[in-house]
Amino acid sequence: MRLLLLTCLFLMSCSKQEVNSVSREIPEPNSPGANLLLEFCNECHVYPDPASKQAIYWTQTLPRMRKHREQRGLPTMNKNQERELLAYLQRNGASK
Repeated sequence: MRLLLLTCLFLMSCSKQEVNSVSREIPEPNSPGANLLLEFCNECHVYPDPASKQAIYWTQTLPRMRKHREQRGLPTMNKNQERELLAYLQRNGASK
């Protein structure tokens, strides 16, 4: 029973309906990096605030998120998109 509950919670975690109802401002809202953030980081969870991590930590976070997307069978970014998103996150990341 517990396994069934955990499985259901896991599957619900990728519900776009709930995630997309959240509205908040993001830095550089019309930039390519912001568009990638909304497109790729908003499918399984609420998109992160770039300032929630120091710039250095985004280099560790993106590969981990790519792996999660691959495991779930979701499309991943190409290398250029990943570089664009990383630059955006680092530019707008926490300074300390």
